Amino acid sequence: MLEPQYDIAVIGGGLVGASLVLALAAFAPKKNLRVLHVEANLAFSTALASDERHLAMNAFSWHTLTQLGVRLDASRCAPIQRVHISSRGDFGRVLLDAKQEGVSEFGRLVPATQLRDALESALAKCSSAWLSRQHGCRLIDLNTSAGDAAALNLELSDGA
Repeated sequence: MLEPQYDIAVIGGGLVGASLVLALAAFAPKKNLRVLHVEANLAFSTALASDERHLAMNAFSWHTLTQLGVRLDASRCAPIQRVHISSRGDFGRVLLDAKQEGVSEFGRLVPATQLRDALESALAKCSSAWLSRQHGCRLIDLNTSAGDAAALNLELSDGA
């Protein structure tokens, strides 16, 4: 039996790794690339089930995720309209106001659980023709002799 071969492996990374896989969705099928996405948990949402963090997302990142098919509910994400940057005990500070800069907002505060769910939903819509999502793996061999590329030999949790 021939073992599966992938051109790109995204191993872990949580919210960032899932975002990278979605970014690959824009060109992987066109370039006939096969992508392997491995997370510690089959649906990484279980790892963040009670994550109460809010992430400051700039407007460009919001727009980029929207273009990648990630649907966030803006009504649940507070707009960032003012930013105060200072260092306790040092002189100086920077105050930014969105209206003074000619924009309605700099970005939004996004609940981590909402981002997780939206990424999971977008990933679920990706074609299995180019994307394989697995849970857990173990590195068997790493070969970096190819210069700018590395060859990984992984054992996935499902035995492949």
